Parts: sequence; structure tokens; C-alpha cells
Amino acid sequence: MIFKRFLLLFIVCFSISCLSCSYGFHEVLDHGPSVEERLCTLTDISASAVSGSTYSFLIVTDVHFGNFKTRHDDDFFSVLQAKIADGSISPAPSFAVCLGDIADHGERSEFVSYNNFVSRIEGITGGKVYSVIGNHDLYNSGWDHYEDLVYPNVDFYRFVINNISYYFLDSGSGSLGKQQFNMFKSAMASDPNYKIICNHYPAYGTSDFFASYYSLQNTLEADQLLTILKKCKAIAYLSGHMHAEHSTNFGTFTEYVVPAYLSNGKFAVMTVNESSHSASYRTYSY
Repeated sequence: MIFKRFLLLFIVCFSISCLSCSYGFHEVLDHGPSVEERLCTLTDISASAVSGSTYSFLIVTDVHFGNFKTRHDDDFFSVLQAKIADGSISPAPSFAVCLGDIADHGERSEFVSYNNFVSRIEGITGGKVYSVIGNHDLYNSGWDHYEDLVYPNVDFYRFVINNISYYFLDSGSGSLGKQQFNMFKSAMASDPNYKIICNHYPAYGTSDFFASYYSLQNTLEADQLLTILKKCKAIAYLSGHMHAEHSTNFGTFTEYVVPAYLSNGKFAVMTVNESSHSASYRTYSY
């Protein structure tokens, strides 16, 4: 019975992945270069300015530029601006985070379209859009375009806002890889701040059988990651990839799986309270 379920899972996932030859047959399975080939080091970058000890930031994921689905970006911007104007989103976001799968096929033109989308977000927030790499971003040698076009042009980085550190990880190949994992573990242990982690793949996701495909593929790595987050003052772990919305409370922090922007028509806002070292999360439809 278990074997049949695994076989069914493989057939479904393989069939979905191969619907479009433009993904690149080899890279659908291999996701292009490994994380060890992409990764150099943990890069420290500058943070967007915020006002006061309570601020918010916008979260989108799985925007999939180049996908066949009809886009409703104008609706998104209209809803976002209206909710800021009427106080439904308050305080207004100071910056934004995109949790991966920026492109659908990894083509350069898709990243260019994403940057036009980013410019509109930055016009509203006044801050930067910080991105992480997803598995779709690696198709058809997409890493070269990501590195060239997507700010901050690296795949493993962090910034600090007052007493909160933000870490952005590369799980585009389904794993953090030994080198990145060890650097992240060391950085977390030596960092006295509270922390928010942004990644494409969930560490836990859900307990549903098929959800295992949508979480980090190395279960030992995922378990060790969750242990680090619990020990090292994490507030929240933000991820996408599953498209569905889900959250798991681990006591000292919560993993939030953000619903997909394109296929679900949703986005999220996280409000951070530095005084209480806490963060609240809410999703919106457009």
C-alpha cells in the first residue's frame, strides 16, 4: 500500500513537471546547478528604513511570471493601496519580501517582468523588495538571470532592523546544502538578535502525505533547521512553494506557509513589534 502511494506521488509530480517542455527536461528533475555551486558566503546587506518599534512588511510568493494563467497585478495593487488608505493594513508596509518562484520557466524575460512588478511595489512601500530563489527560478539555467537581475543579486544574505535580524536562504534545489546549513547554523548561534527567516521551501509544511513533496527534501536537515530556529530566538519562518496556506506553531516561533500570489490570488502582511519581540501575520485576497 505504501509503495503504491509513493508510486502514485511520483507519477503525479512527474506528469505535472513535464507539462511544458520549456522548463527543460533535465532541469525539471535536477533544478540546474546545485546549491553548493551557487553559494559563496553569507552576505550582509543594508536594510530598508522603518519608523518606530512597530512596523510591517508585505509578503508575496510564487508570482510565476511567464505562467499561462491570467495575471491580475493591477487588481493586486488596487487592493493593496486601498487597504493601506483605509487603515485595514496599518502601519503601511515599509518594505516587501518575495519568497521565490519569481519566474515560471527561468527565462530572462520573466525576471525582467518581475523587476517591473518590484518597481511598482517599491513605489508604494518606499523600501526594497527582498527576494529568495525558488525551484522554478532555476529552470533553464535561470540562476544566471537571477544573479544578474534580482536584487540583492545573491542567494544567501541577511540584514538587521534594530534588534531583529532577517535571514534569506537558498533552498531552490530542495535543500540548503551542507555548506549553507553550517554557515547558517554558525551565524544564528553568534547573532544575539531575534530573527525572522525567509525561504522558499517549508521546513515542516503539513503532516499530509502529499505535502512531503513540498517541504525540504532532506528530513534530517529540516528537523535540524527547526531545532536551530527554536534555540536561536527565531520569531517566524516564512516560506512558500506549497501554494496552499498553512501555519505551525512550534512554541517559540511559527512557520507560516504563505499562499501563492498567482494561483491563489493572495498576499500577506507581517507586523513586527520589536518591544515584545513578536510578529503577527495576516493574509489578504485581491
